[in-house]
This record gives sequence, C-alpha cells and structure tokens, in this order.
Amino acid sequence: MQSILTRIRHDAQLTNLFKNSGLLYASGIFSIILTFVQQITTANALGAANYGRFAIVLSSGFLATVIVDFRTWELGAKLLAAPMAQHNHQESIRIITWLNTVELVAGLIGALSIFLLAEPIARYLLQAPEISWLIRLYALSIPFRVVVMGILSVLPRLFDHFHWVAMKSVGYALARLVFISGAAWLGLGLVGVVIAAILVEVLHLGVMIVMAFTIRKRYLPGTPVFDFTRPRQFAEARTMLGAFWLNSTLLGIHIYAFIPLMALFTTPAQVGLFRSSMDIAELIDRAVQPLLLVIWPKIITLYAPDQLQIFRHYVRQAAVLLNLIALPLSLAIIIASSTLLPHLLTNEGFADIAAVTTVLVVGYGIYIGQFWTRPVIITTGLLSTQNWLTFGLLIVSFGLLVWLTPLYGALGSAAARAVFFLLSGFSSFLLLQSRLPMFGKSAT
Repeated sequence: MQSILTRIRHDAQLTNLFKNSGLLYASGIFSIILTFVQQITTANALGAANYGRFAIVLSSGFLATVIVDFRTWELGAKLLAAPMAQHNHQESIRIITWLNTVELVAGLIGALSIFLLAEPIARYLLQAPEISWLIRLYALSIPFRVVVMGILSVLPRLFDHFHWVAMKSVGYALARLVFISGAAWLGLGLVGVVIAAILVEVLHLGVMIVMAFTIRKRYLPGTPVFDFTRPRQFAEARTMLGAFWLNSTLLGIHIYAFIPLMALFTTPAQVGLFRSSMDIAELIDRAVQPLLLVIWPKIITLYAPDQLQIFRHYVRQAAVLLNLIALPLSLAIIIASSTLLPHLLTNEGFADIAAVTTVLVVGYGIYIGQFWTRPVIITTGLLSTQNWLTFGLLIVSFGLLVWLTPLYGALGSAAARAVFFLLSGFSSFLLLQSRLPMFGKSAT
C-alpha cells in the first residue's frame, strides 16, 4: 500500500487526476442522490403510464437535440489545445465564437423541427393528440440544451475550474428535484413537470454563461466577447465537424429514438417501466462522470507524437480506474435490484422492475467501462471507422427492438439495448487495440 501511495505522489498526471476527480466525486455523490430521488418521486407521483408519456415527450426533444448536436465540446477541446498552449487568446475567442454560432443555429433548427412534428408525435407515439401543444412548448428548451452541451461545458475543465463544475452539478440536480418532483407532487400532472423541465434548462444555461464570461475575463484578457473572424483551423475544423455530427447523431438516435420507437410496439406503462429501469442503470454513468470530466479533455490535450509513452500511460490509468468503478457498481445494482427496487417503486406498473434493470445493467456496465476509448479514438483519427461500426450496431439494436418488444414488452426492449451496449463497448476496445494498442507488449 505504501509503495502505491508513493507512486501516486510522484506521478503528476495521476495526482492531478485524483485531486480533480475527488472534488467532483464529492459533489457527484450528492448529485446522484438528488437525481435518484427526483426520478423515483416523479415516477411514483405520476404513475407508470404518465411517467412513460413524460419520457416520450422529453425523448422527442432529446432526439432533436442530438440530431443537431455536433459534439462541439469535444471538437472545441481538440481545437483549443494549440492556441491555449501558445497563449493565442484571440484565436481561442474565434474558435469559441464559431462553435457557439454553430450550436445556436443548430438548436433553433432542432426546435423548429419538433414544433412542426409535434402533431404526429402526439397522435402516434403518445396517442394523445390533444397535448401536441405541450410538445411544441417543450421544443423551446432545445436551443438551451444544445448550447449548454457545447463549448461552454468544456471551458471550466480546460482552465482547471473543476470546483465550478462540481457546484454546478449539485445545483442542477437540486433544481431538477425542486422543479420537476415539486410539480409532480403538487398535482400539476404531465403539463406541470414538462414546464418545470424547461425552466431547469433555462436556468442551467444562465449559470453556464456566467461561468464563461468569468473565464474570459480572467484567462483571455483584452479579447472581445465575440470575434466572428474565421479561426485559422477553420477548414480542418469544418471537415471534423461532419464526422463528429455523424457519430453524435448515430449514438443519439439509439439513445433518444429508442423510447419513441418502443412506444409504437407496447403500452405507455411498459415504456414507463423501461424508462425507470434505464434511470437506475444510468446511475453507473453518473458514478463515473466526475472521472470522465477530468480525463476526457486531458487525453485529448496530451496526445502528441513526441509524448506517446506519457499518453499511453495516462490512458491505461484512466481505463483501469473507470472499470474499477463501473463493474463493481454494476454488480451491486444487480444484487440490490431484486430486494430494494420493488419497495421503492410500489406502483403496480413496476412489478418487473428488477428483471428489466438487471438486463440493462449487464450491458451498460461494460459499455461505461470502455468510455475511455472515446477521447482516444477522437485524437487518433479513428472516428470515421467507429461511425461505420456504430451504424451497423444501430441496425442490429433496432431490429431486436422491433422483434422483441411486442413479445416481451420492457424486458425485450432492455435486451435490445443491452446488446447494443455490449457490442459497442467491445468493438471500440478492439478497434483501438488494432490501430494504436494501449495494452500488451506493443503498447510499451
């Protein structure tokens, strides 16, 4: 044990990783608890059917969000690495301005798309044409979500303000609990919780803007708020933007089109059961998010031909730490699901919650454990190959969904999604090992 602690103290990268991720974990514990309470209380207050409708309304907005999401935060981390190292503040502002513009235009297009498609969504997915206006109302949140998910989200991490990220995480989870669960328990119904979800996104963007302005004032002195001059990396960045958009869209279609498509083949109650089980499985993601927030931009900025040994060393450390969290937590959720979940979700529509959750967690835990491969694939130019793999897995997953959901309801949908998770995690690892080995003799 003493030798391990000594090695950590003498490893600058690992020390920084533990310092920043430790801070985020402290806040992450509170965020996970608040999020879990929010999901459980909202589901219980609305009931399985209305919670399923709530999930479909939100999924329609999320689907539009990811279709117009260019993963600008990932692209921004890559593009900003060089100007930040060279202290070229003007170029940094140009990159940030350009990406903000892309996000805003994309968000408005997404909102307009959902506004126009609200009627068929309400009629065929929700089987409630009278609430198409509610879907149009929720479309207003899309530009806010797209901008929040963009370059603004990575700026505090690039400038080592992880304590800001920690406080924001807790504040966002608390706001969701107060607004969304509060609306449900006040008896405001489906309308109330949807409006509450919109207000939370508006508040979230407000906080992100304040953080971004503070960073500009401290670390980018003498620069304007916006600079619409094309950045020097514009041609390269425009090409990369297409690859990022395709990858984001493929993943987003699987994540957010899954529930609306599922709703075509089963009842709203089964959709609510699946969504509740997915909420629980996603606790694994939330448990590793503090670590991912630190390692993701670090991996991207560390990659350089003259420091591959340092890069590989850091990536291996990140992979081990992610799996040390994801896999034991997955096992714990599987063990606890049969004893705890039936007592937490008492509505009769959640009778099969333990079985559905177990199937999802098996796939999701392995998938999350391979999240370290994503930034490595981006930095090493393998994103196009991964896009083809993801497209194939998307077809397989939706094929299984159409086949299994009419037969087994939420359990069949869980199996279809778990297959995607498992194959996606393994294929990403094998792709990386075949091109730039991180483990084994060739990685030394």
